[in-house]
Amino acid sequence: MEEWLKKSNSSIGKTFDNVVTTHSDREAVVFQQQRLTYSQLGSRVNQFAKGMMKIGIRKGDHVAIWSTNNLEWLYAQFAVHKLGATVIPVNTRYRGPELEYVLRQADCGTLIFKDNFLGKIDAVSMVNEIMPGLQNSKPGYLSEKNLPLLKNVICLSGREYSGVFNFERIMQLGNMSNMDEQLGRIVAETSPDDIGYIMYTSGTTGASKGAMIPCRNTLAVLYQYNHVHMQTEKSRTICAAPLHSNFGCNFSVLSVLLCGGCSCILESWDAEKALDLIQKEKITHLTAVPSMVIMMVNHPKFGDYDLTSIEVWASGGAPLPKELASNFMGKVPIKMLVQGYGLVEGAGITSTCSTIEAPIEVAAVNSGKPWPYCKVKIVGPITLKEMPDGKEGEVWSNNNSNPPCHVMKGYYKKPKETAEAIVDNWLRTGDMGIMKDGRLTITGRLKDMILVGGFNVYPAEIEEVIRSHPKVRDVSVVGVPDQRLQEVPIAFVQIKEGEYCTEAEIIDFCGDKMSNLKVPRYVKFLAEFPLAGVGKIQKFKLREMAIKELNLG
Repeated sequence: MEEWLKKSNSSIGKTFDNVVTTHSDREAVVFQQQRLTYSQLGSRVNQFAKGMMKIGIRKGDHVAIWSTNNLEWLYAQFAVHKLGATVIPVNTRYRGPELEYVLRQADCGTLIFKDNFLGKIDAVSMVNEIMPGLQNSKPGYLSEKNLPLLKNVICLSGREYSGVFNFERIMQLGNMSNMDEQLGRIVAETSPDDIGYIMYTSGTTGASKGAMIPCRNTLAVLYQYNHVHMQTEKSRTICAAPLHSNFGCNFSVLSVLLCGGCSCILESWDAEKALDLIQKEKITHLTAVPSMVIMMVNHPKFGDYDLTSIEVWASGGAPLPKELASNFMGKVPIKMLVQGYGLVEGAGITSTCSTIEAPIEVAAVNSGKPWPYCKVKIVGPITLKEMPDGKEGEVWSNNNSNPPCHVMKGYYKKPKETAEAIVDNWLRTGDMGIMKDGRLTITGRLKDMILVGGFNVYPAEIEEVIRSHPKVRDVSVVGVPDQRLQEVPIAFVQIKEGEYCTEAEIIDFCGDKMSNLKVPRYVKFLAEFPLAGVGKIQKFKLREMAIKELNLG
């Protein structure tokens, strides 16, 4: 068995404990003015875990975490893993209805949240809006008809809120050494096949789907990630992505912790703060989607910072323009660029190509060879037959290891969607690509997805909201190029006869109901949509029209 496969035959909770013991005196995480060794991080995680035990959280429970990046997020994440419970990361851009949907659909028994996001978003008000009985509840005894399984609400601050445990209270409950033995027994009972995460990704029907990811899958891909990206105990990463994303909590933090390195965490993305952190902490491994690098390169103070400590740039989440790669690597003496392709349902990474294997102009656009735990084939979307070498089709991937560690277990409580996504153990990615000489190149998307700053945004979800506007007859949403985020949504709207509506009215209507990444950047009004012979809207024509009219080509 491969060494990485042996290491992944464990739970995340057990693995975390082993890492803490092995690297106890090394620096593990940096956040703002706080620095923690592995021993200090492990101690605080244990305290939080024991506090959660005291309020009744057990193996198999579902715990949602809704917060911007901070150390408390990590305490909660690893404490949940140690208890054998499941982490449900919740996007901080969500509004009340989106949060409520995830809590209900995922059968969450506990919500851990931060009361305010960056001084701009009042999360407490949104929580109280979807849980009107919270203010009259005793902490731990919430009873809401719309969220029947949710009992515990924990706030990651010292402030007191009705019906809510605050962070200090949980830590106080866990400050008991007589619980150490009990916690040890619980961790010992955790399994590689425990569902470590349920990560939500929007579907083409507009309803979010929770991908169930076993601990084994997460660990297998991260051990391989460390090997490919040459991460060691001397590595220092920057966590610039949100911890609610796979890119953040796993590829920017957990990966480097597995080898005894250090993760330096930004509370939220800011190009200048990222540049400052890279220089100050001598970051060796930059994990950044293309839009982040674009913002750094275009920052007026970019040239003032010393970025020579960067050895490896891991790019993913969106297509990487080769001009950007050449520009950045021409200014920063990076040893290696690794361009990765993957999706949450497939353990995060399916294939990679690096500048060690190929010239920069090739590595930037080539997804490379499938990883050892993956098999990849190209399938005709209509015929469902495997395509010959060099022919385009849908990318399907499968396990190439025993035990399997690539394909998700399925979508939580969505058997129909699971059956559509996993066919005879093959995962249908929805992406188009070509296999040639054993290398995968992604050519487009079979799905109707828009990649906004590296995040998946699905038009159907936006269309469903806009159609609920009383003046709207119909709508079609497509993605158009954007210099900073690479793609943004544009909504083509048909208004009901006799009604008058403005672009601002539609945008404001969306802003109250969805995260800002999904809110259309542009709105165009049409009397008729371009239709195919079967009556289906020809979205490619709408996109061409928008690019021409907005001069985005």
